[in-house]
Parts: sequence; structure tokens; C-alpha cells
Amino acid sequence: MRKLSAAVAAFAVLAALIGAHKADTDLFVLAAAAGLCAYTTWRAAEISSFMKIFAAIFSTETIVFGLVRLLQAEAAWPGALVAYAPPESMSVTVAVFSIAVYAVSRIAVVQEMTRIADLYFDSSDRGEGRVWPFPASRRRRAPSPSP
Repeated sequence: MRKLSAAVAAFAVLAALIGAHKADTDLFVLAAAAGLCAYTTWRAAEISSFMKIFAAIFSTETIVFGLVRLLQAEAAWPGALVAYAPPESMSVTVAVFSIAVYAVSRIAVVQEMTRIADLYFDSSDRGEGRVWPFPASRRRRAPSPSP
């Protein structure tokens, strides 16, 4: 989570720089949301393993969709892909979702529920699964990296 947080922070700085260059206030909003997302992603190293999944996904999406938004602001997004570009608000939206995941993870009743879920997410037990058309396989969950 710490490396992801640093990547989100670097993206926030890039968004602020391009926002200043283009005098685009929307990019300043994106930079602020990404900066707060970077902070909550850093703090998310201490939350439930279950909630970390959502925080990591939304933080990664903040960078990915944000880079698309920056390419659009710089008029560097390929013309052939204009119809496939996400809405301009998408990067701010996923940053807010990441922040919300961290905020919700601090609620006492949610912490109680995720303690139960974490018993399964943090387990090193082996399980068997099958995804059609592949054969069944037994896997052990990789240990969680330490913060």
C-alpha cells in the first residue's frame, strides 16, 4: 500500500502541474482528490485485508483514469479512441471511492465485520477451485506483505 500511495501522490503532483500549465481548475480538483487519496492509501496499510482490496483497486484506478484525463487535457489522447475515453469525472470519482473505503473502514461495526472476513482472507489454508474450462487446482493464498 505504501508504494501505491507514493504512486498516487506522484500522480497528484503531475495533475497539479498540468492543471497549472493549462489553467484547468478541474485538474486542480483532481490533484486535490488524488492527494487525499494518496494519504488514505498510505493509512490503509493498517486496515483490514478485505478493505485493502477495495482501497488498492480504487487507488490504482485513480492513476489509470487520471492519466487518461491528463492525456485528454494535453490533447494527446488518440482521436481514434475518443469514443472510448471514460468520463472526465471518472478519476475524481474513483479517488473519492478510495477515500470512502478508508473512512468506512474506521467505523466500529465495519471493523468487527472485517475481523471476521479477515480470518478467511489472511488464512494460509489450501483450497481447491475450478474455473471452466480449466482443470481443478489447489492453491494456497500468498501471505500478506507486511506494512
